[in-house]
Amino acid sequence: MKQKKLFINPWDYFDPKYPWQLFIGGRGIGKTFGFIEGWIDRLNVFSLYLRRTEKELRTVAASETDGNPFYENVKKKGEKYDFIFEKEKDSENTWNITSRESHEKRGIAMPLTTIGSVRGGGYSRVTDIFHDEFIAEKHIRKIRDEGEAILNAYETVNRNREFDGLPPVRYWGFANAFDIYNPLFVTLDIVTDCERMIARGQQDKYFPDRGLAIHLLEASEEFKKKKEQTAIMRLTKGTKYHDMALGNQFAYNNFSLIEYRNLKGYKPLVKINDSTIFYNNSNYYVSYAINKTVPAYNLENEQDRMAFNREYNYELVEAFVNSRLFFESYALKCLLLDVII
Repeated sequence: MKQKKLFINPWDYFDPKYPWQLFIGGRGIGKTFGFIEGWIDRLNVFSLYLRRTEKELRTVAASETDGNPFYENVKKKGEKYDFIFEKEKDSENTWNITSRESHEKRGIAMPLTTIGSVRGGGYSRVTDIFHDEFIAEKHIRKIRDEGEAILNAYETVNRNREFDGLPPVRYWGFANAFDIYNPLFVTLDIVTDCERMIARGQQDKYFPDRGLAIHLLEASEEFKKKKEQTAIMRLTKGTKYHDMALGNQFAYNNFSLIEYRNLKGYKPLVKINDSTIFYNNSNYYVSYAINKTVPAYNLENEQDRMAFNREYNYELVEAFVNSRLFFESYALKCLLLDVII
């Protein structure tokens, strides 16, 4: 979907066939504010507002602060757009979200680090999960098994409502392009899909059988012109931050040594997970092509990782250091380097 409006509106992408919607876009293009406005205007929407940690959520919940995206709507559009965060009684980590104008409860807020410990809670009113910043900035420590934690949070909220003929909870994930190899992408096995989208200049990809849609949001030309003149964009021109914040590029990921190669002249060396490492006289190549005639290792298994390293670490590290180790995708690069380096 080519972006023409100054700010994007995530609700323009709403489609009941795709309950999982992932949006990756530059800073300030309207992802978060657009969702909040749509939430407020749609009285049948009751959202679970999800952030990574309780600390993040406390910052947002503090009223009238720059860390509260809800307050920005109040400043721009008036009191109708004011949602109040109030700590739920007898709870250390759950907030009720209430409309200041109508006094109606419109949602709840919880940190991802907590929701897994309260699986018995009742979430039948929740229609949407609004997960802001699902890709962490590079300096922020990730939660262990964070991708699985997101899926478990969704399952905790959705439960078995579809058994009763009810629609599934909608998950809306919003993030900046900090890391293509982020926990949710890895868990859903869509890192390579996203790579291919970038290579093809594709902004939207739909997986009908999975109910999943990925949106790499391109800012409008008007937005880019205005944003280029801001102090931070002038300061960071030519840097990775600029490419990430304005160009929506995964600038912090190193895509060197990623290329597609014809396997003619290559011999299989070893199979790892769902890929094979091939070699010829001078180079190594990690490919999705499967060869079952060579030793196989499951790198999710600790013993297999150790055995693989003992057998192949030296030659693969030496090849990588000398730029003789190539990869069909960035996901395969991360998979192997995480083991050998």
